[in-house]
Amino acid sequence: MPLRIGSVSYLNSAPVNAGLDRLPNAALSLAVPSALADQLAAGDLDAALIPVFEALKNPRYRIVPGVSISCRGNVQSVKLFCRRRIRDVRAVALDPSSRTSAALTRILLETGRGLSPDYKVGIDPDADAQLLIGDPALEYAGDSVHKIDLGQDWMQATGLPFVFAVWAAHPSAATLELARLLQEAKRAGAERIEEIVQREAKRRSLPESTARFYLTRSIEYDLNHDHVAGLKWFAYLAAEIGLLEKAPDIDRMLVF
Repeated sequence: MPLRIGSVSYLNSAPVNAGLDRLPNAALSLAVPSALADQLAAGDLDAALIPVFEALKNPRYRIVPGVSISCRGNVQSVKLFCRRRIRDVRAVALDPSSRTSAALTRILLETGRGLSPDYKVGIDPDADAQLLIGDPALEYAGDSVHKIDLGQDWMQATGLPFVFAVWAAHPSAATLELARLLQEAKRAGAERIEEIVQREAKRRSLPESTARFYLTRSIEYDLNHDHVAGLKWFAYLAAEIGLLEKAPDIDRMLVF
């Protein structure tokens, strides 16, 4: 039976998806991050590229070493668009497609700025601030008094990169073969990055320069020591404000 692998259809995941659709022993499906998390939890997938917050909520999962969707500063595709000054924000609408970005928004507003706004899941043009992620954030053309790039805001607050998504697998599927397949896909993406830039820019009606900068300068695909340190700090802060019952043992989750 082929491995059932789920990945994200956003631009940022194109390099780690490279070649997965042609693997003879894997079946690839694409969806938004929150849907992938639900499918993995339901057992409909063996492994998926899911929002890291979803992995932290399920410490039974195993995280594939060496691969992530992360950033070290400006990420461009995860932004809070504010219709008023940030200190005056009282109502925040959270993009429902990634719970990691929603959790990061809360951490940055509550622990970083001491704010306690009301939150609503969805797209609300009347909210004081709107969180958008992925392609909608890259393409946003609405009015905003202020916008916060969450990757840059996290980097300024912590000095650490931020991990948005990881490959997570059920323990029964967490084999060295799976890790090798996903790590090799990342390497293939790096080797074919110019081809991916041209294809995805055309597909999404973006300037090639925008797609190239985003995929080669804004997004990182590794999961090294400093990424893990950022991941642990995020888990600690999420637990501190009650988003997680407790911070999981991430080192154990990384053991394949």
